Amino acid sequence: MPEMDCQPDNLQGEIFDLLFNSAEINKFAPRERAEYIKDMTTLRDITNKFATAEQKGEEKGRAEERKTIAKNLLAMNYPIESIAQITGLTPEEITALQ
Repeated sequence: MPEMDCQPDNLQGEIFDLLFNSAEINKFAPRERAEYIKDMTTLRDITNKFATAEQKGEEKGRAEERKTIAKNLLAMNYPIESIAQITGLTPEEITALQ
């Protein structure tokens, strides 16, 4: 691979892309490689933070939806135990919504 300037057409696909990218990274000087690794680590950290924030936002949205459903069921005079089974909220959480 050292004498290849570009990726041949017959070697396409995700696995070959990774292989050729790795070969390019190995050509870096030690300082460049260290900077690249640092940048990739930073990028992964940022990506993970966004993914975590998105997950927490989705969880918060589901929790709010369960509370809204519980409030609606309370208004319809459903028993608290039934609301707990339907929403997954505890009877204490439901009582606090009244």
